[in-house]
Amino acid sequence: MRSLGRFIYSLSLSRVLVLYLNILFLVAGCIVSGSAQGFPCDGSFYFVSTDRKGESLFYRLIMREADLTFSVEEIPLIADRKRHITCLGYNVKDRMIYGLDFNSYELLRIGPDGLLTSLGRPENLDTAFQYYAGDMTADGRRLVVLARNPMTGIDERVYSIQVNDPPRYYAGFFPVVSDVPVALTDIAVDPLVGVTYGFDYLGGQLVETNRSGSTTANHSPFPIEKVKEGFGALFFGRSGQLYGLASAGRPGGDQNTLYQINKSRGGTSKIDRLPGGEDTDGCSCPFVIEVYKKITPNELFGCQEVEIEYILNNQAGIGQVYTRLQDILPSVLQIEDLQMENLFTVDVRSGVGTNVLDIDEWTLVLGENKLTIHARLGTASPGDYGSQALLSNLPLAFNHQVVSDDPETLVQLDSTFISILDVQKMELEDFAFSSCDLDTVYLTTPIAGSYQWSGGATSPKLPVLEEGLYMVTIETDCFTFFDSIQVEMDTSVLFLDLGPDRQVKLGDPLKLDFVSNMSAIQEIAWSVSEDLSLNCSDCPVAGVIASGDGSAFLRIRDERGCEVFDTLHILVDPTKRIYVPNALTPNGDGINDRLQIYGTNGLIKSLKIYTRWGALVSEQRLINIDDPSGGWDGSGVPAGVYIWTAEILFPDQVTQHFTGTITLIR
Repeated sequence: MRSLGRFIYSLSLSRVLVLYLNILFLVAGCIVSGSAQGFPCDGSFYFVSTDRKGESLFYRLIMREADLTFSVEEIPLIADRKRHITCLGYNVKDRMIYGLDFNSYELLRIGPDGLLTSLGRPENLDTAFQYYAGDMTADGRRLVVLARNPMTGIDERVYSIQVNDPPRYYAGFFPVVSDVPVALTDIAVDPLVGVTYGFDYLGGQLVETNRSGSTTANHSPFPIEKVKEGFGALFFGRSGQLYGLASAGRPGGDQNTLYQINKSRGGTSKIDRLPGGEDTDGCSCPFVIEVYKKITPNELFGCQEVEIEYILNNQAGIGQVYTRLQDILPSVLQIEDLQMENLFTVDVRSGVGTNVLDIDEWTLVLGENKLTIHARLGTASPGDYGSQALLSNLPLAFNHQVVSDDPETLVQLDSTFISILDVQKMELEDFAFSSCDLDTVYLTTPIAGSYQWSGGATSPKLPVLEEGLYMVTIETDCFTFFDSIQVEMDTSVLFLDLGPDRQVKLGDPLKLDFVSNMSAIQEIAWSVSEDLSLNCSDCPVAGVIASGDGSAFLRIRDERGCEVFDTLHILVDPTKRIYVPNALTPNGDGINDRLQIYGTNGLIKSLKIYTRWGALVSEQRLINIDDPSGGWDGSGVPAGVYIWTAEILFPDQVTQHFTGTITLIR
């Protein structure tokens, strides 16, 4: 955004700012959705910056939030004339980006091909003000912009421009009521909790705006890190991380630099510089609506009950009204009851007594919205049965609908399946398991029914302490199951052995493995003491490098939850040994072609070569011992005797100096 003059501000949260924006929905961010006719909703940031000629350039920033790597591409604008664009926001209804022309006050629409269309000057928009900060409401109906008095540099009004009421585009306004003067440069909505953040240029601080329109300074007790230039554009990522694009105007400011901003503590960290000019404004696509569908248990027999949980995750910055959830369950299931959380008035069109779930007019609050149904399986043939739910009546930014995903699989947006097992192929042996101390065997099955064990017990799980033949009969409404098993007690004890204690040379790698009689190992957990470094904590075979005496520890756990432990002690020979040949013959035969240091692992901080008269002829820094590309090849000097010195940092963090001579033979 444009600066307010040559002032120096600090980002201080020492005072509390209260700003009342008397409008019900002040910015709900900008949402982007994927389609050939609109901007893709893939986590991209969009921003404009103005060059020295006063013309705005339009960019797309694609960021990978996991490691903060990104790429920037310019989208050339196709316009009737030069434009200076501010107040960017994304319209969820048509997937276009809107803004204002700073100079002519025209409402502008930008398409994904860069085509910029003027929609004319909004009716009732006061041209006596200047407009820097703006964003779209979550429903896509209005572009909200803040009006600044150019004489005082203070925001005085909030205009709400109707962008979906052509050709009128009427702009209504409310006054800004504040206990201190403010000048917001940009605003963005948190997709996770719906809180809108803005940057106040005058106060040099973040402000928060709630859904009722009340705005207040961040109440964090920690001071925000000072950023000289302020933020011309604020963006949210899909994880809820806030980013700021620095704008020019403050002395010494690092303009066009992207920062991470800590919402609670206010601290900032620089990411990198971006292309562009002096003024910035932008919007992002942080919003997500997801549907997860999970069935428990997912393997079952006839007449068994299942629980089906739907989690509707609304991270769209605002509640979604009149949504519709539909799911046609496999015909072998019948819904018995429904339990809803975050329940407003809904229209249950289909549910209990059928296999069709149809809930209309559901208002989704921000965060998780849950629906749990219980269904019973009737008589069914063995096999896999799947279904997928559909959430519809969503904004166009989400393509109007979202299909469910099974969170238990790695496949994205896949159906949720149940597997109906063949009871005729089931055996008690498949479900028998022993206690961790191996003194008890437990017999059970996953069948829900009436149990009768040969000894008279009727519980679904039978503890067995003695060897022998055991039988069970299970009665259900759909079938009768009978089976027997010969139990033999295992008198062995679980063990884990890492082998004998080891002795290694300083810095040498050591392979760690183990021997155990545990079957079906579910978890492997290695750990080491302070002077050991570990290359993998959950591998069957791990490696360590020791810089001092220490111990390695291993814990393994099986599918029953049984655990065993062992410890291996490692002693380190601290002697630091190196070897350097005394002759150098760089003739390409692979023998003594380079002056190279061999020996105990370490980092060569410096390696210097001198003539006998003390003239420096070569210097290398920060190379590893035994690095074949390191060392000296004798190039550029005649044959003769040379002096070498080396400063080496060893794995125990001790640095030692070495020196010697080498004869260069041509």
